[in-house]
Amino acid sequence: MNNPAERHDVDRRCKVVLKGGLLSIPLEAFATLRTVARDLELTAGELPPSLRHGARELAAVGLLADGDGAFHITDLGRRVADAVPMGQSEDVVMFDVRQFGL
Repeated sequence: MNNPAERHDVDRRCKVVLKGGLLSIPLEAFATLRTVARDLELTAGELPPSLRHGARELAAVGLLADGDGAFHITDLGRRVADAVPMGQSEDVVMFDVRQFGL
């Protein structure tokens, strides 16, 4: 049985945030981005359930494109996947968006 605290924790971990020139990506979502970048395209069924929500979050901010039931890497997504994060906490990687020309 899921309790509300567990559901909130999953939602918090899966948030991709662009705020104040800083792009924060949860580690699980960043792993999804790098997986799709390596394979160029993955269907939702090919992603483990834990990574599907992250893929949708990445698509919402333009790092992945979601079409025909498959996730495709975008040009911006490729640049982020190949970049070295400017910082990392226990569960989030952070990037300065200026390094991507934004």
